[in-house]
Amino acid sequence: MADHPGADAASISAALRWPLVVVEQLLSDLEQQGMIAPPTRH
Repeated sequence: MADHPGADAASISAALRWPLVVVEQLLSDLEQQGMIAPPTRH
């Protein structure tokens, strides 16, 4: 497993990237439904 040091960083970045995408998707869906107010737009 230590043969590819870059693979760990890539897997970690990928593992951290998909929850962010899911959270952003959920937030956008909630904004469209009017459940929450957009934090940037008033």
